[in-house]
Amino acid sequence: MFREVHEDVFYENVLVMYKGCIRGVNMAMFFVGMGIDLSLTEKGLALIREADEVWLDNYTVIMPEAKSVLEKVLRIKTLGKEENERTGEVKLANRDVLESSALIDKAEKANIALVSVGDPFFATTHVTLYIEALKRNLDMKVAHNSSIFSVVGRVGLSPYKFGAVVTLPKWLSNYKPSSAFERLERNLSCGLHTLMLVDISDGKPMPFDEAIRTIHNIEEALGHKVVSNRELFLVSRAGLGDELILFGSLDELERVCVGKGKSDKESDKAVTEWKAAKTKGAEEYVEDYCPKHPYSFIVPSQLKGFETEAANFWRERMKIIRRRRGE
Repeated sequence: MFREVHEDVFYENVLVMYKGCIRGVNMAMFFVGMGIDLSLTEKGLALIREADEVWLDNYTVIMPEAKSVLEKVLRIKTLGKEENERTGEVKLANRDVLESSALIDKAEKANIALVSVGDPFFATTHVTLYIEALKRNLDMKVAHNSSIFSVVGRVGLSPYKFGAVVTLPKWLSNYKPSSAFERLERNLSCGLHTLMLVDISDGKPMPFDEAIRTIHNIEEALGHKVVSNRELFLVSRAGLGDELILFGSLDELERVCVGKGKSDKESDKAVTEWKAAKTKGAEEYVEDYCPKHPYSFIVPSQLKGFETEAANFWRERMKIIRRRRGE
């Protein structure tokens, strides 16, 4: 029995080396970013087509359309290779996959591409995988891309004035953390802005209404206001055709967003009903201000110079939106 197992392992290793010789390179791990607008760079596209397996991060950022974009890329014929056409298969990497050594183990025998929305190294989970790959002396190739942090310039804030990034946590019956707001307060005390991401739990993004409730719950637990007493940015699906950027108080954001903070499905229904109720001729004023996933908050600290000018622009835009909504 030992001899049979030993021979199986031997022939498996020979096959791995043979594949490496044919390709002229060792097996490798590819880290590829799709950017916030799901547009692959030329380098990222080349790496995906070179990979034996393509895995899409379905844990740190969830965007269902990202999978179809990748599958379309893989179905394109690639001339000059033994395979005339890729199968288009994209595997989803959930939390269990990303927080284990599964992909690194595979990369010792084949070219594995881990693709993520945004930049491949914005999430600490990917950095951990990268470090493990370094320890194993794996060949690695990286295709960087835009991340959610690229949006800070879009709203008119200086990237040099940002402190630690925080995540708005999902509260459970036995888990109600407030440390994110404590870090946020430290940023504010130092005159630094804060990018506040929204937690993903059990593969499900946090609905907008739950995010609002969580902010109020954390402030209640702390015994004072941190976010609800100031203006902040809401950035939804930045760089995409249905992107949304709003600026105002927490109460304003909740009132302006169609459906008043309901879940995406409920908000879509509210949009349809609201449009249907509009009289003919007023359709040009109908806009969808419902935040969809992925979305984040930006909590500004003290504004100076061009930041103040930008904030005034977004503040006036909010007034226009509220007038259009009949408020």
